Amino acid sequence: MTAPINPTTPEAEPTPVTPEPLRDPATPEVPETPEAEAKPDNEAAKYRRRLRDTETERDTFANRLDSLQRQVISSACDAAGFKAAGFWASGVEMKDLLTEDGEIDPDKVSTAITTAVSTLGLALTPRTPKPNRQQGVASARVDSETSWSKALGGK
Repeated sequence: MTAPINPTTPEAEPTPVTPEPLRDPATPEVPETPEAEAKPDNEAAKYRRRLRDTETERDTFANRLDSLQRQVISSACDAAGFKAAGFWASGVEMKDLLTEDGEIDPDKVSTAITTAVSTLGLALTPRTPKPNRQQGVASARVDSETSWSKALGGK
């Protein structure tokens, strides 16, 4: 059965079919759009953004490392009985206290502390003794009746 042709509707003209050009399979297919032209720029921008993020992260870690190293050296100053602020005021640079590997050199730190103390005339900070809890019970009561004679077997 064929559909009747309606005289009021125009007949559709056939669209000409053009064959697609043959392409070499060895060459990658690149779409002909403005996005494709901007893609290398987008990729470069992506790498620049990642580089900036990585540099920011590196700087954050470097600052954190410097802060931790300063805390360790300040603790060494406190343990030696001197205020760390006076030590850093002596002009000591962090790089002068590190080994070639970037580790804190205890000998360089103690030498720098000694130099800072003699140069600036730093005084020892008074320290209160800290109790050693391993040396006995702090709340143990001493019996007033205890004597050597009782301890040695006497009454």
